[in-house]
Amino acid sequence: MKQPTSEQIAAVEEKARVDDEIVRQILARVPPSWRMVERLPHGGAFVRANLQVIYTVQRYEQRGVWDIWIHASVCARIRGGAFQLPDWEDVKRVKNDFVG
Repeated sequence: MKQPTSEQIAAVEEKARVDDEIVRQILARVPPSWRMVERLPHGGAFVRANLQVIYTVQRYEQRGVWDIWIHASVCARIRGGAFQLPDWEDVKRVKNDFVG
């Protein structure tokens, strides 16, 4: 498979870009119990207790229609800095806090 060029990647990223005001509005819905540790170009990285979440907002095209999608990725940190999959209750909490 041929690797995409940096110009092709930049063109796709530009098409998927969401207006920063929309990103700010979506980030404002995150409960204050989550602490933002890093602002990302299309979202942010959050922590709460032993959970870490990467939360992003993008536009995607499907069959000629553009929609705004949000994506939350979660992991749990355990002793010694290692990571593990969060339990089901933690996944549900992240879904409710970040997606609704």
